[in-house]
Amino acid sequence: MHVAIKTKAPLEVIKVIHAEMGSEPFTISDKNRVFPLQMAMSINNVDMEVIRFICAVAPQMMKKEMTNGMMPVCMAAEQNISSSIVKELLLADSPVKFMPLQPKLRDVVLRVHSQSWWQLAITTGKYSSVIDEILSNMASIHDIVSLCQEPDSNGYSTLYEMATLEVKNVLRKNLVFCDRYIVPPEYKATIAKGLLLLCAIDMPSKNESKILMPQLEEAQEEVLLHCAVESSSEYDDLVHEIKARNTFEFSPLHSQKLIRVHTVSAKSIGCTGQMLCLAFERPLLTLQEVS
Repeated sequence: MHVAIKTKAPLEVIKVIHAEMGSEPFTISDKNRVFPLQMAMSINNVDMEVIRFICAVAPQMMKKEMTNGMMPVCMAAEQNISSSIVKELLLADSPVKFMPLQPKLRDVVLRVHSQSWWQLAITTGKYSSVIDEILSNMASIHDIVSLCQEPDSNGYSTLYEMATLEVKNVLRKNLVFCDRYIVPPEYKATIAKGLLLLCAIDMPSKNESKILMPQLEEAQEEVLLHCAVESSSEYDDLVHEIKARNTFEFSPLHSQKLIRVHTVSAKSIGCTGQMLCLAFERPLLTLQEVS
């Protein structure tokens, strides 16, 4: 296997080795402790399809530290390997499981990983567009918050704190919610009784979501967002909340002030259909901050 890769044998030869011997040759290091994937990414002008094939038949190698101390995704970045392969490597070793859109809210699913995202995000910004593509198309807002909070191997700092400027800008971009709110990455995104709760900073823009209650006051700087998916009981509860507040004048001494209401696509919270998002004045201390 190593000789075939080193001599830039055609992909068909690599496939024959796999057909005859299975995936084992793709997982064994040579006498210098170099793995096939590591060797393939170290060779100039290697056929990208060979790298892609190794990843496909030995996926466990995509999240294995190479003998040079680097994760495969960092080697790929160093060698200016195709963005599509970098994306595959990131997805194979993501701290968060990115899932298709669901009809109901779901919690963040954490995965066992080997720090690929961490290493890439803090060492280079040239693949920040790949991270943006993944987060924009595959991640919910609570997935992104969790990813930002991913600690280093020693637990001293977070991915967001240590990311390069380019990657940090991508994270900031994807932390914008309802085209209006910035979700600070230091606060947890909490799902409680079917509601997604987000601490956020109100940053009004020209692209505001549709306002259902024109008489509401202008938003305060800090808010607590309550989000529920259409066709859920929690969505109905929020609708009842709006109707009650339209009918009665609630004293701010007895309830949080409702500042703004949005109805938008539920894609940003990982769901199909529409959602309601209610912006309440943010209390001085929230349960999610205590936890």
